[in-house]
Amino acid sequence: MMKATGSQIDITVYPGVHHSFDRSAPPEIDESGYSFTDCRFEMNSQGEVLMNFLNIPMTTPFRQKLALSFCAGKGPTYGGNPVTRTAAFEFARRFMGDQLLPSGE
Repeated sequence: MMKATGSQIDITVYPGVHHSFDRSAPPEIDESGYSFTDCRFEMNSQGEVLMNFLNIPMTTPFRQKLALSFCAGKGPTYGGNPVTRTAAFEFARRFMGDQLLPSGE
């Protein structure tokens, strides 16, 4: 879909880090939180996210809960990683400068 519109996207993956890696606090496990690591969904041409086993749009809270009940787990880890935090901030600074500032500044 993005290629058809001429859009380009780059994704940087930082191995071994968790959600919220740019926090200054150390990693911790949230026992009451949900992890969607094993959830994989398709999207239809109308932009609706489909349940991966029935291809039904997840357009209501009930359908979303039903679909996520088959793949979501408990206890995600989140928290800071100083090395990747520095790398991500440097990338963001460079990207914003290249994309948002007039040339030569």
